[in-house]
Parts: sequence; C-alpha cells; structure tokens
Amino acid sequence: MKKEMLEKVLNAHKNLIVEGDVASGKSANVLLPIVDNAIEKKESLFILDSKEEYINRYYDKLKSNNYNTIIINLRDMDKSEGWNPLEYPYNLYKNGDKDKAQEYLEKIGKIMFYENSNQDPFWALTASDFFTGVTLALFEDGTVDEVNLNSVNNMFNGIDKKFGATDYITEYFKAKDVASKPYIFASTTFLAPRDTKGSILSVARQKLRLYVSREKLSQLMNKTTFNFEDVVSKPTAIILIARDENKSLNTMAAMFIEQLYAILVDLKSKNKFNLILDNFDIIEKCNDLVDILGSCISRNIKTYIATRSVAELANIYGSYMPKLCDLLSIGNTNIKLVISNVEETFDKDFETVSITESNVEYPTLNTTTIKMFDLEKMVKEIKSQQLGNMGFANTDLGEPFKVDDLIKSIDDKIEQLEIEEKMDKLKKDDKEKAEFDQFKIEDK
Repeated sequence: MKKEMLEKVLNAHKNLIVEGDVASGKSANVLLPIVDNAIEKKESLFILDSKEEYINRYYDKLKSNNYNTIIINLRDMDKSEGWNPLEYPYNLYKNGDKDKAQEYLEKIGKIMFYENSNQDPFWALTASDFFTGVTLALFEDGTVDEVNLNSVNNMFNGIDKKFGATDYITEYFKAKDVASKPYIFASTTFLAPRDTKGSILSVARQKLRLYVSREKLSQLMNKTTFNFEDVVSKPTAIILIARDENKSLNTMAAMFIEQLYAILVDLKSKNKFNLILDNFDIIEKCNDLVDILGSCISRNIKTYIATRSVAELANIYGSYMPKLCDLLSIGNTNIKLVISNVEETFDKDFETVSITESNVEYPTLNTTTIKMFDLEKMVKEIKSQQLGNMGFANTDLGEPFKVDDLIKSIDDKIEQLEIEEKMDKLKKDDKEKAEFDQFKIEDK
C-alpha cells in the first residue's frame, strides 16, 4: 500500500470500508499494512480471519511483541479457546448489575432467533424473549458451572414433560414473582395456549439446536478460558477464525463481536483497539454494527470492514451505515479514496504480498463435562416446599406415580383457600351493607 495512502487512512477520524472484488487486494494490500502499523504501535486487535491469512502471517510477530493472543477457532474447534456468551452477563447479574446483564441477553437473543426475512416476526421475537426470561431464571437458580446454552436448551425441553395438569417449565415459572424479570420475559410463552406455546418453543429450540447439537461447539461455548480484564489492560490480539465455506456458524462470530465491543466500552480499554473485519460478507447480520460504527471512534476504537459491495452493506444495515465510514474502493485500474467526503484517485500499483506461515501454537479446547441445570429437580423441590407450607406431610416427589395426586392436593388446597377468601369477602360486604342500610332514607 502506498505510504501516502496509508497515512491518510490511519490519520482519518472515521472508520473505513474497503470495497473490492475477490482477489482485488483488499486484505494483502490494505488491511495487512494496517495490522503491521497497529503491532508496531502496540495497539490491540480483533481480526476476523476466515482464510487463516492473519494467524499464519502474524502469530510469531505477536508472540515476539508479547501480545496477549487469543484464538477462537470455528474451523478446527479442537484448537480453540473457549467462550461462553452467557458467562460475562452472568457475572454482571451476580454483581448486582441486572439491567446490563439483561441487555447482553437481549442482544444474544436477537442474533440467535431473529430472521432477516419477510416472515411474521412474532415467533422469533417471542422466542427471543422466552430465551431471555429462561436465562435470567437460570442466573437466579443455577450454579456458575450450569450457566450455558445446553442448560437453556434443557429448560426449553421442560415443556414436553408433563407435571400434573401442566408441564415442568410452566410450573417452574408459576413459582416466580409475577413482577420479576424472568417471569415478565417468559410469560408471553408459558401463559400462551398450549398450541401457541408449542409453536414458540419449536422455533426457539430449532434456532438453539445450532449451538447445542454440535459436541465440540457446545464444549467451545461452555466456558470462557481467557480473561476479559487482560483484554482491556494488555496489548491483545483476538483472532477469530470463521468459516467462509459454511456461514451457519458465523452467527457466533457476530455474537462475539457485539459482546467484545460492549465489554471494551464497559471496562474502558486502556489501549487503542482496531477491529479488522475482513471478508465481512460471511456474517449474515451483526445487529449492533451501526451503533458500533457510530460510537467507537470517540472510545479509541476503529473499525475496518472489507466487503465486496458497499451497496449490499447499505441494503442490510441501512443507507446511514456507509456515511459513518470513509471509503477505499479498489477497481481494476485505480483506487478511489474518499475521506471526509473528499475524493482522491490513485494508480493501482500494489505489490504482491506473500503470506508466510508461522509456527502457530494453537490452544487446546477445554473438554470438561458440560453441567446442566436440572429443571425437574428444581420444580419438585419447589412443590415439596409448597406442600410443607400448606401443612401437608413431606412427600417424596421423586416418585412419578404420586405427582398427579400431589398436584391435585395442592390445587384442592388452593381452591379451598380461595373459597374461604371469597366467603370472608362476602361476610365483610354484608356487614358493610347492613351498616349502610341503617342510614338509608326510604322514598315516600
């Protein structure tokens, strides 16, 4: 890349979109020099690396410069750090920042369940809300080792397991405070008619299956094996190896980018951070992209996006999105650079850049047993406590043949209490009416 052009790009006060066809030189001649400059200045990096160009070129250089290097590998998951998207919001929740934790879960839900289509959004929206409600409930009742997507899926499956006249998931949420956030988010689903509830859960489980049905991906997303405190306090390079030949898993990449940016903002990164989003077209939708582009520069974070078509990005993210960035457009014979609406044209004379392979020391995937929240056990414990509070003998709920009788006993007791309450109200009303009648003046 020409030195003059590189200086203009680096000194600009906007993000940058690099547009060009396949093999036009976007990576080798634009983004690689930007990464070289960042490493020389000990700036931090997040790199979306679908072709493993960056890890092979820069691993040794990052190591020799004492970078905190983190590899998330969706191509070969045996060689990856772990990242649990629920772990950071769980820690926020337990530390008392429940609103922020809820925001994180809503962002995750939007990526996992929303569809970019003309279909009725009700199912995806409701599935996302149910996911948020279930996960918040998991934060309340589960242990730290049980907070993972497999536990959420296991709780979703509670709708298929009858408990008395209803099911385990409904009984579980009926025990929650109606004003609690888990109840509010989940109630649209578990209070719905059975057919509607089944349809919502069908959509939710279908979307979640992408993450929990793959053994290695479940292991990767079970536990975060690096420290975000180190990410914001040390020169760091996070290399996320995505898959350009199979885009279905790249929703996880979008999820990671959004959470990383939010954490950089929350924890106030001490170092300049460069988001290198090469071959960004492989990610179907990053919901927060416009918000990231609109706020990152003031937080010492700069985003570089490589794409085949700015018009297609504008079609996905809206016409305002390109206005948040400068543009470097690589044509067949020249390069157009637009910085702060000032356009310059340069001759295309890029040199060929060879990618030499480093001796990459990949991490080893953590493959501990995935622990899951036991919804059935929790519901039985809740019902046992309710029975005790109502004066029933402590009965073993673990024996399935007794469950229906126990539920009927509880329902009968509740019905009896409701009748007694109504009788008390009628007696009170009669007393008030009698007191009122003695002062009533009859018409003559």
